[in-house]
Amino acid sequence: MRQRFIPPREEEDDLVVPEGWCEMAKEHWRVFLPKRYARLQAEGKLDEEAAKAARITAREMRDVMNGGFSESEAWQAFRGRWIFLPSEEEQPDPWTPNLDPEVLLPALTRVCSHYCDEGSADYEKWATSIREEISEEIGPHLEKAWEAVTGHPPVSAKKAVSWNEIRNVARILFNVWVNEPEIKWARKAWLYLRAKGLTSYRNEAERTMVLVRLGTLALAYREFCDLAFGEGSGDFDYIEWDELGIDPSSLAQLVAPETESDGRDDSFDTDDALQQSSQRVRPEIYDALVDGFGGDAMLFASLWRTPTDCDPRAEESIDDVFNELTASKAEAFQWIRDGMDQLH
Repeated sequence: MRQRFIPPREEEDDLVVPEGWCEMAKEHWRVFLPKRYARLQAEGKLDEEAAKAARITAREMRDVMNGGFSESEAWQAFRGRWIFLPSEEEQPDPWTPNLDPEVLLPALTRVCSHYCDEGSADYEKWATSIREEISEEIGPHLEKAWEAVTGHPPVSAKKAVSWNEIRNVARILFNVWVNEPEIKWARKAWLYLRAKGLTSYRNEAERTMVLVRLGTLALAYREFCDLAFGEGSGDFDYIEWDELGIDPSSLAQLVAPETESDGRDDSFDTDDALQQSSQRVRPEIYDALVDGFGGDAMLFASLWRTPTDCDPRAEESIDDVFNELTASKAEAFQWIRDGMDQLH
């Protein structure tokens, strides 16, 4: 992490060089200037040259800061002159992320295969979704890189709870079927919530609401299975809400803003607050699912077919889903059309 640079008032011999700049220089040269790095290392001058680069950078920053430049402006102006040198020929561009195609291409191919196996053939829709998902996954690494170089975390307007971040807890919350076909449905549903901005947050209270949406989505799935198949209890109390790691004080701010920030209020009931918050997010979850799956009927079909989603050979056709009417199907479909209200 780059320490804050404060230009000294003393003479040149007392020039302050923040710790870490030498290591930053050597690491950059090792990756982007391997020939220079190897030569300096062989000559025993690597540490000396790195220290020299850091010292010159500090001196030039001090001079312009004394002239009115801010620390950030000075760092931007001189970091590339001595520390972050341009890469050698045939080496990665230091200003461009090195996305190894040997790893990236097979991963994208697998994702594309799953998408096309479901009968989808809209490239732009798939590519847009993947770009958004990659953006979510790389977000935390971008923040760490920024903090490592600037010395302070970025001020970001919004963050997002990615599927990879919650997929393990999702396996606990959605748990109904042996082969976990519901996880495939849950992931798709989470992407539809993401498309509506329902997985993004700016503060801890909003992040808590995102987690409540995840728990509510799992509850809604289990409610459907209860109605349609008589499997998986659809009772609110059977959802493992504790697995979400919801902070009671943040929850209190959602349902009772006047509550003390530390959440210590004898009258505050966490279970009741979860119930209120879950009911509050129901309509937006329903709207996102209906829009994402393509209407009440297609949402019903996606839910009805999840038990056989791991075995395409046993999968019902869309015609079969709607033509073979049963009492349980009718009840579950009506529940969806009524807005997927909480059952118990």
